[in-house]
Amino acid sequence: MSFLNFIITDDFISVICDGQLSIGDVAVENNYKKFIVYQNKYIFASTGHNTPWEYAKKEIEKIDNLNFDELKQIIQQTAKSFKGSLTKETEHNAEFSLYLSAFHEGKAQVFRIYVNGNNLQEDIFYAPQSVVSNPSDINFDAGAIISENIKVTNNRYMLSNVISSQKKALNFVADISNTVNHIVFHKVIRK
Repeated sequence: MSFLNFIITDDFISVICDGQLSIGDVAVENNYKKFIVYQNKYIFASTGHNTPWEYAKKEIEKIDNLNFDELKQIIQQTAKSFKGSLTKETEHNAEFSLYLSAFHEGKAQVFRIYVNGNNLQEDIFYAPQSVVSNPSDINFDAGAIISENIKVTNNRYMLSNVISSQKKALNFVADISNTVNHIVFHKVIRK
């Protein structure tokens, strides 16, 4: 797995990831974006094995004007079809997570499906919250770095502070992880 972070607030959703694609601990690409923004209102992202991600992106690109539920269905179908079917070249590359983030039904949220072998788990996270995918070669929660540095003023998150905290955490993780680099991809969607 790699580094990916969503900060979900009532006003905005901020996503950040690094650019390293690895097989095990070996980098095979250094400028690999792990999320796309669809219709300027949905963020579709992935960590772990990239085959399901590439497949789901192609499915999404085939159809215009998908809504949240349709995107979620594509992600669920993709996860189910790849569950248990990926070969384990290394201990780390048979697992993956697919994410969909948006303001849906009036709530900022991140929907996540995590697959590890034959196990599949679905989660939904609501604002305000930080959702972090940590690389498998670190033994601490990178989300704690983000949470420590985020300031809330008058019950509002300051976007510039959120972005700064996310970048600080990514750079810290990149300094010690073999599967994360210092290339930063970032995007914000607003309510």
